[in-house]
Amino acid sequence: MPDNFEAELPDEVHALLATADKDREIRLNRVAAAENQKFLELVRSKVKDVPLFWAVTLLSHPEIGHAASTTSDKDALKYLTDVEHIQDVNDPREFEIVFHFKENPFFTNTELRKKYSLPAGTKPAPADGSITDEMRAFEAGDLEPSSMTIDWKEGNNLVAKHPRKLGEDEDEINGDIGSFFHFFTEKADILSLGTTIADVLAEPLEFFSSDPAGFDSDFDEEDDEEEGSIDLGDDDEEDQPQRKKQKNE
Repeated sequence: MPDNFEAELPDEVHALLATADKDREIRLNRVAAAENQKFLELVRSKVKDVPLFWAVTLLSHPEIGHAASTTSDKDALKYLTDVEHIQDVNDPREFEIVFHFKENPFFTNTELRKKYSLPAGTKPAPADGSITDEMRAFEAGDLEPSSMTIDWKEGNNLVAKHPRKLGEDEDEINGDIGSFFHFFTEKADILSLGTTIADVLAEPLEFFSSDPAGFDSDFDEEDDEEEGSIDLGDDDEEDQPQRKKQKNE
């Protein structure tokens, strides 16, 4: 019996297995994208009349809650009525996040979008479902995020009110993260919120069962007709908002 265990795969075997493993990962990503898309469509159709569903769901994720930590961010997200995660199930590498808003005191946009596109010159996945070397070499960090202009209403520009302090190279935050809405107005996704939001949209019920810190989910819908009369609590971590339970306890 050997005193130690040492084994080394021949280069050609290692290369073959690595390629097969990557192909399996791509096929699994396709299946996951298709299943997540079907489930999200069902969720969206069933919760469209549930006040604050998407605000509570997103803000319950700690990273999104941290990015939208100001009371005014929470205030604006209260008007969120729907969220989309758009992907091509045959080529789920690139994706788009779409926030739908009803009329609100902050901006006139009914949609806020951020798309994560393949770099220029990158070929899409073949229509026949085959897998290319370019697809195997793809990394999520290769995606190029978009930015857009938010049409703020006078006096309610949250990006201006809550600026973001960047480092010298402008690809990292050095201080205050500022308003959540920098996510849409800045091209770079410094906080990686796009993939975080996509993860939440794959499991929305898991996050809807939580209570976002500093967010009063016990919302009286009648108050929604009066701009500026929204009760969302404050940023004090000692605040204990009333629970809005969605699962049987």
